[in-house]
Amino acid sequence: MKRVLFILSLLATIDASAQFSIRSYMQELVEDAARDGLCLVTQEYAIQDTVTMKMYGRNGHSYFSRVYHLGVFAYDGILTDVKSITPWKDDADFKKYSSKGYQAVLGDAYLYGSSIDTTNCACGAIPYAGDALAYYPQESGKGYFNIDNSFGKKSGYAVVATVDKFDRDAKLSFTVTRLEKNFSADSLSYKGPAVPKNKNVVGGCYLNPVILSPGIVSFSLAGILIPKGDIFSIIPLQAPSGSRTADGEVQEITPLNTMVKKGHEELDNPDGLSEIDLTLQENTSE
Repeated sequence: MKRVLFILSLLATIDASAQFSIRSYMQELVEDAARDGLCLVTQEYAIQDTVTMKMYGRNGHSYFSRVYHLGVFAYDGILTDVKSITPWKDDADFKKYSSKGYQAVLGDAYLYGSSIDTTNCACGAIPYAGDALAYYPQESGKGYFNIDNSFGKKSGYAVVATVDKFDRDAKLSFTVTRLEKNFSADSLSYKGPAVPKNKNVVGGCYLNPVILSPGIVSFSLAGILIPKGDIFSIIPLQAPSGSRTADGEVQEITPLNTMVKKGHEELDNPDGLSEIDLTLQENTSE
């Protein structure tokens, strides 16, 4: 049996003379495609005093908090949740500091522990119902998924990614479920697999295999998995609007409070805030 080959569209060659279960072998191919085409993206952010311009991390770290998202290699780059651009918005720990005049500052991002460039993100490049994906151009040398935003019957696979422990070096594990869906313009959501219990879920996607020719299978990204209680919803990708490339505008961080006229009250520092040196000069202007 020939080994699976991954090229731009994650092509897999199959020896038709081998004896195997079509479904189980296809699931193995999907897992192989997921290992080669999906990744863990870690995004950090710090907070900044808008009066003194001092930067603060937490508990001795150079960041206040981290968020983790599933990344998909596509278009010679990485697609990930657009919320990674504003990781503080869903962070309850940040709210008490934003109300006291501190702003969030986007920090480093990592792909499997290695720093990646997030300065030229094309945010919202690939929309799906109710949200969008951010696009980071990268030269990773990995295989890349095609994007399938077409309507019609899909004999696809839901892939759920989990980690043993949230860490920027964590290794993804995958659960694959075969699900047939009929995507149409009348529906923006389809029932997916159950959300794994007692596991750290990073995210998920819906991959659609397409037989290109005898023995050649191509896997395309057709949807995003969004947890809704105990069940994932499969959200199809929509037809792209705007740039698919890195030529979009650079995403800038908008300060949460830019009009602070006096110093901030002292905090009791329950979260272990500590000043960090990011080579930023303290603002001494009057």
